[in-house]
Amino acid sequence: MLNILYVIVNYNSEEDTVRYLQSIQKSQDSNPSTIDIVLVDNSTTKSKKLRDTISLMDLNITILDSNNVGYFGAFKVALESVEYPKVSTYDHVIISNVDLEMTEDFFSKLEETKVGTDIGVIAPSIVSKHRHNDLNPKIITKPSKGKILRNYMLFKYPFLFKFYVKLSDKKIKHNKIQDMPQIIYAPHGSFIIFNQVFFKQGGIIDYPVFLFGEEMYVAESMKAMNLKVQYNPNIKIFDFDHGSTSKENRSFISAEHRKALKYILKNYY
Repeated sequence: MLNILYVIVNYNSEEDTVRYLQSIQKSQDSNPSTIDIVLVDNSTTKSKKLRDTISLMDLNITILDSNNVGYFGAFKVALESVEYPKVSTYDHVIISNVDLEMTEDFFSKLEETKVGTDIGVIAPSIVSKHRHNDLNPKIITKPSKGKILRNYMLFKYPFLFKFYVKLSDKKIKHNKIQDMPQIIYAPHGSFIIFNQVFFKQGGIIDYPVFLFGEEMYVAESMKAMNLKVQYNPNIKIFDFDHGSTSKENRSFISAEHRKALKYILKNYY
């Protein structure tokens, strides 16, 4: 039986959150793992209806109200609330957003997975319900500095954001669902499974950027600890494509991407 810490970050996505939690409950019913859920609510207005609905679910959920500290900022808040000595006792620590749907056999497949002692992160198959392809592997090999600089320039001009999205969609359309696990550079950020070894070796989460770039932060954190990221298509979830960030305006999204890329350029190149 697995022992899992499951951190979920909600930002103004009440319906997505309820649907997602219901799918987690179905998966847990199929495999009686011990799952401690920490829901960090970054929402502008805290919904009583959401809390009332969650209280009726047969899940062990702690809700933390937050003044929107971003995605990995919320992850950090959750881990610190649990406290790192306890975090390191879990078999897996999951971080995800809410525009997802879990397969009923998710926890069963995860339990069946044999994880090497050098694997710090598992990147599951994240099947886009909109684009019908796998969002993983997100990044197979580390991008060149030139590519990061190019992306920085794209986000410097918000009107080029459409061009970036088209490039991203085109890449995903060619991202066929694969059959075999493989070592990759970075996982897709919407759903990441950290293995116990990362926290046992003293790993922490302290990414100081509000949004975006989490994938490369994770990749470089693994690299610094001589750990690897493994894409595993046998473990699968479904994605509804950027439920909360898609609601933000392009100027905001572009500015946050630039901040993330600036951090990445400074720290990893």
